[in-house]
Amino acid sequence: MFAKLNISINEVRKFINALDRSDIRQRDIDEYFNSGKRTSKRVIDDSLLKNNVWDGDSVREMNFPLQLGVRHIFISHSHDDIEEVKKFAYIIEQEFGVSCFVDSMVWENMTDLLKAFDNIYSLSTDGKSYSYKKCNYSSAHVHTMLATALLEMINDCECFLFIGSKNSTLKLNYFKDHSDATLSPWIYEENTFVKFIKPIIPEWLLPQRRLNMFSGGIGRLDEDKRLNIAYKLDMSTFHAISAELLLDLDNKELWGTDFLYRLYESSGILQQIEPLFD
Repeated sequence: MFAKLNISINEVRKFINALDRSDIRQRDIDEYFNSGKRTSKRVIDDSLLKNNVWDGDSVREMNFPLQLGVRHIFISHSHDDIEEVKKFAYIIEQEFGVSCFVDSMVWENMTDLLKAFDNIYSLSTDGKSYSYKKCNYSSAHVHTMLATALLEMINDCECFLFIGSKNSTLKLNYFKDHSDATLSPWIYEENTFVKFIKPIIPEWLLPQRRLNMFSGGIGRLDEDKRLNIAYKLDMSTFHAISAELLLDLDNKELWGTDFLYRLYESSGILQQIEPLFD
């Protein structure tokens, strides 16, 4: 990972609405969104169980397959904004020739995997209740599979783009510094990952390597009663981008690494590596 960018959902809407793309149909977006998913609906396979031990790496690959060296921009977002995120990712790929990674485009729902394990190991003999302790254990395994897959994909993508919205961020008065916060454990996890990942300068950006290449539910629940836990979001090292910037780059008809270079340059990211160009 090299660049950390953020854009508000309002700027995403401005960018989408400003483009004259009446030719885009919802079916096109849905086909793009589902193109990376596997046809198999299985979340576990008995062949991965030997001597009562599951092959965890293979189970993870079935449900959270990695696409290393394929995607350029990892989009971090609230699931409640998914329809706009899908359209945004589709247009970015069509307009600029760079590929976006949206986890639900490729990965299955972790709840399905968790339920599969719980039905085998946590369900009571009468089939009416689950063991709380066993469910916690299987949940830890499934979360770890997803978390490691997230970390690997974020690290592999050249750019991390966070979409801020009322669904993903909020302000809480009890944070003394009035920091941005989130109620999403997944957004918090992703934000923490990028905080500690050491940036890697893409080969195509280095002066001696200016190549035109890419860098690589159990039971019935009361839905109104929800556990809310707030986490601080450290956005201090992110560079904000806007609809105006994206539209300007679109007007210049930039493509691939040319688009990424101007995006990094215009957002101020390249200033952090200027000493390497001296």
